[in-house]
Amino acid sequence: MSDYIPGSWFAAIAPQGAVVLPAAAGPERARNAWVALQAGGGLASVLETLTGAFGTSLAAIPPFAVVTREGDEIRIAVRGALSVGAAGVTVTGAGVTTWNEQVVAGTGAVTIDTGDAAAPGAAPLPLVGGIVMVSRVVVAADLGVQAVAAGPDDTAPTNEA
Repeated sequence: MSDYIPGSWFAAIAPQGAVVLPAAAGPERARNAWVALQAGGGLASVLETLTGAFGTSLAAIPPFAVVTREGDEIRIAVRGALSVGAAGVTVTGAGVTTWNEQVVAGTGAVTIDTGDAAAPGAAPLPLVGGIVMVSRVVVAADLGVQAVAAGPDDTAPTNEA
C-alpha cells in the first residue's frame, strides 16, 4: 500500500504509476492524468495528456512528476523543483527548460516530494489509488498487484494478492 502526507498538490495514483501536479493545474487535469495512467499507455501517453492540456507553450506547462512502472523499469519525468526518488536515484526537474526524463532499473517504492512543507503534525496516511492532495507521496512497489475488495458484509475491505 502507498502512503501520503497531506498537502496542496494533486497526486493521481493508479496501479500503473503516479502523477503529481500543483493545485493550480485544477482537478480536471488531475483526473485526466489519472485516466491516462489507468489506460496503461505508459509514460509517453501520460506526458501527451499533460502537455496537450496546456497547448504548445512551454511556459504554460506547470511543474509535475510522472512515474510509471513498465516491467522491471521505473520511468520518471519531472518538471520543476519536485524530486522523485527510486532505486537509489533522485531525479529533479529544477533548472531544466522542459522536463528531466530518466529510466531506472528496479521495482522498489518510489517517493515523490513536492518540496512543500507538510502541516505541523501531519502523519502519513494509507492510499491504494485515486486522487488526493499531497506534499509527499510514497508509491508502493507492489501497487500493480495489490487489490482491495469488499469483505463478506460489504463494509470491511480486505487485501487480496
